[in-house]
Amino acid sequence: MDLISTLKQLIAGEIFTTDDALYKEQIEKAWNKLTWQKKPLAFVVVANKEDVVETVKLCRANKVKEIVTCFR
Repeated sequence: MDLISTLKQLIAGEIFTTDDALYKEQIEKAWNKLTWQKKPLAFVVVANKEDVVETVKLCRANKVKEIVTCFR
């Protein structure tokens, strides 16, 4: 199972990947243009604090660089 599929099973929030139609719209809401140009593998919109914990744990366990930002 790939990381995105694993994460989808672990969290209540939403995950947007470059394959998703809403990826660009979602990422532009939270990231400045410079960061957006780096095209992150996935963009996670967490539903609760447990989603944050699970996302960070999975990233660290698989040596994936995570970047956390907050917005409303």
